[in-house]
Amino acid sequence: MGSLLTLIALGLAVAALVVAAAFPGPAGIDGAPGTNGAVGPTGPRGATGATGPQGLTGATGATGATGPQGPAGPPGPGAVTAVHAVRSMITVPASCTHYTGAEVTITVPSAGQVLVYATVEIRTGHTLGMTDEVDLYLRTTSTTCGLDGTTMWTYHPAEEATGLYFDAMPLMNTFNVATGGTFTYYVNGYNFGETATADYFFSANIVAIFLAA
Repeated sequence: MGSLLTLIALGLAVAALVVAAAFPGPAGIDGAPGTNGAVGPTGPRGATGATGPQGLTGATGATGATGPQGPAGPPGPGAVTAVHAVRSMITVPASCTHYTGAEVTITVPSAGQVLVYATVEIRTGHTLGMTDEVDLYLRTTSTTCGLDGTTMWTYHPAEEATGLYFDAMPLMNTFNVATGGTFTYYVNGYNFGETATADYFFSANIVAIFLAA
């Protein structure tokens, strides 16, 4: 009896589903659309982001036009030089003496400095057991032979063999000039060694160069 009732109930349920599918009910009415909610407050500003990498270097711009040439400056004074040479044998005694002919004269336009260069050749007659020394100077007078840092000398010690020696000695000195004018510079010498066998000035070449102040 229970099973029969169950079967009847299932049959009724299936019949209800068939009827509902065949005869659907009326469509429902859509509800009214809802309204937008209120805008919320703005949040706090975020932290600044890291700096991005440097962009590529742009192309080099075109070269601008060359500007006009400025006016020419006044001409310079040019170099002032004087050169002199002498070749003659003059004895170098045991006292200050000038090598006659071994001087240079220069005319300068203004105050400045005169640089004087010279190469002086000395002929030494040397004897074993004796000492030979000739000191050389560039000076502003023909009678000055004071020692200073510009003095040069030839030297042959006592133990050196007897013989005839030629020594070419370089000299240099700088002289200040307060005004333009003409100035003469001299090669002088002094024999500090033995003089039994004479020593000689043999030749000299002298150059004077003016440098404006």
